[in-house]
This record gives sequence, C-alpha cells and structure tokens, in this order.
Amino acid sequence: MEKQIVVNYLGEEHIVRPELCCYRVQTAMDRFLESEGFEPEHKEPLYGLALQLHGFGEYGEPAIPTVNLGELISIKDATHIDINNYGYEMVEALSNAGILTDTGLTFQSGFVRYPVCVFTEDFIATYANDAYKMYSDAHDAYFKALEEEWSDIENEDPDYYDDGDR
Repeated sequence: MEKQIVVNYLGEEHIVRPELCCYRVQTAMDRFLESEGFEPEHKEPLYGLALQLHGFGEYGEPAIPTVNLGELISIKDATHIDINNYGYEMVEALSNAGILTDTGLTFQSGFVRYPVCVFTEDFIATYANDAYKMYSDAHDAYFKALEEEWSDIENEDPDYYDDGDR
C-alpha cells in the first residue's frame, strides 16, 4: 500500500499520497552569464524540489503546492510554497501535517513573496525517492565544490589581496 498522509486545508481533510519531484534550476550567476551571452560556470545540472499531493483535488489531478522560481535554493531540502494559488493556509496545512517547516524567509517574484519552507527530516526519511536522490546528490556536490573553491581562495597568499591600507 502506498504511504498516505492527512492534510487539513481550509477546513477540509484530504488523504493524500505525497510525492517528491525535482526540476532543473540555475544559480543566479549562471542565469546572468547566459543572459549576457556567456557560458554558465556550472556545467552539471542542478535541481529544485517540488511536492505533488496525489488525491488532493476532486478531479484526480495532483495538487502541486510548490512553485518553481527557477533558481537554486542554497538551503538543503527547501522549496517555495505557491501562496499565489493556495494562500498561506497551505503552508500551515503542510506544517501541521509534518511535511515541512516555514523558515520565515521569502523570495520575491513579481508581486508575490513566496515562503521558503524546508521538508522535515521525518518526511524526507519516509518519502525520499529517486528524484530526491538526484536532487540531493547534485545539491551536495555543488556546495562541496563551492566550499573547496572558497577554501582554496582563503589559503592563498593574503598579501595578494592587500591594497596596503591594513
């Protein structure tokens, strides 16, 4: 039997089967470089996390309460919630169901400030799938490479960056 969870949204109880999905994203710098006609710095694909709630709607289509804003979120296991279509009540419903927690951060897109939420460890442990593994591996590899790059810069000759005002 497929794993199901109860989501109370706008006074209605929905018994849903959550599914984690991923989609392609870019870093802000790569998006800028491409817009200026340059090659992006990062060659490996990066992904964002999306959530589908099968059985949520009355017509059989899954609800997708997350929104793809196209950029990499540096916080691991984070996503944006689509309050433009579902309202902040969806954040509360998913939080109460143990699916995610609100970070208090938002991302502005157009006239909407989308909440940044993180999937809970229990939810990830229960519902992780191949899409999550692909997302997680790419996320970890990108930030490990970034950490190594910054470590190399920190270990360089400090006088190289000294403009003489120290």
